[in-house]
Amino acid sequence: MEKFIKDTIKEAGKIVLEGFESELEISTKKHDRDFVTQYDNKVEDYIVGKIQSTYPEAGILAEESGEIKKADKFFVIDPIDGTGNFTRRIPLSCVIIGYVESDQVSFGAVYDPYRDELFYAERGKGAELNGKPIRVMENSNGRQLSGHLIAIDTYFPGTVDRYKGILETVSTGLDLKNFTLGSVGLNLVYAACGRLDLSGGVGFAPWDLVGPSIILEEAGAVITDVEGNPYRWDSQSLITANLTLHKKIIGLIHG
Repeated sequence: MEKFIKDTIKEAGKIVLEGFESELEISTKKHDRDFVTQYDNKVEDYIVGKIQSTYPEAGILAEESGEIKKADKFFVIDPIDGTGNFTRRIPLSCVIIGYVESDQVSFGAVYDPYRDELFYAERGKGAELNGKPIRVMENSNGRQLSGHLIAIDTYFPGTVDRYKGILETVSTGLDLKNFTLGSVGLNLVYAACGRLDLSGGVGFAPWDLVGPSIILEEAGAVITDVEGNPYRWDSQSLITANLTLHKKIIGLIHG
């Protein structure tokens, strides 16, 4: 499985790079910031084809096609996470592949083709970046919340809108530096490797979170929804950080 996921996601990344230099056909889906291009579909078709030929029994849940096949063991795909950046020729997007079995995420990969950075994890075996172990930012020895570098996404519409104001208050009112990259996947794996102190947000879909979630867990991060409940593969919100910072943020959200 590891070789398959790594090989497939890197080949998919080559299609992303091809599209980055090409003329794009851009449309929107559910709302005016939910972009899709022909390369989202090309990347997804490539990954789906590889899964169907290699693991024909596996289910597939993909951003552009939805649930292609239902099964207890299934892949979850985001072909281009950060399509808005992609359409503007901003090199901050990634390909995400996750694998779920018995409702538990077992494998995850996030690939940034512009920097050739492959984040990968398998349950129980740790997380890595290009083959080298990564860890979440360690506890900050009592450092105040202000000054932490975070990435909180709050612009997604949906049933969790009641949290938008709370998260915006947390990110701005406490002098936290909100450094969202325009790609949920990159926000999360940057937290996993210590480039960011905390990441998360509301209104997510499984393809945004499944792949990065196992990387975060295996890198030592605490990962819950905004209610503080354990993350599930179908959670629509997420807060992740080291244990100390996570406790502080969840406490602030729920006052």
